[in-house]
Amino acid sequence: MNFVWVDQIEQREWKGLIDADPPEKIMEDILAIRLSDLREFWTACLQGYSNDLHSYGISLSYVHGLFGYWKYLLRDEVKTEEFRFYVVRNDIPFAIEYYYYDPDLVYLDRKYLKRGLLKKLKGKEFELMADIFSYFLAIRKASL
Repeated sequence: MNFVWVDQIEQREWKGLIDADPPEKIMEDILAIRLSDLREFWTACLQGYSNDLHSYGISLSYVHGLFGYWKYLLRDEVKTEEFRFYVVRNDIPFAIEYYYYDPDLVYLDRKYLKRGLLKKLKGKEFELMADIFSYFLAIRKASL
């Protein structure tokens, strides 16, 4: 499988800066690219064509806090992308968020500087990421 998202995401980020698109629009477009890639990887995994899904992203780790969550880190350089999975005791997600931060977008929108952008997933997006999360947790538990 090819990681198409690298070029597509970088092109979208630069196009957004040049066209002065709102940060929310840039994030929505990048999330769509991510979900499309993950859906393709997930389908290949289910059909037995690939088990490379675990290589898409950097890590899966638990973040402790008042509202702890599992963090599926996709990119962590200057720019950050991650999915956040809020789970109940049996590790079933009740909420999934996509977090995006790009310091270049600060020039477009100063309020963006401190928080980045969050989008709560719903419907098919939520179902896809919940299935992928369960898969990752099963692999993680099997390796312990």
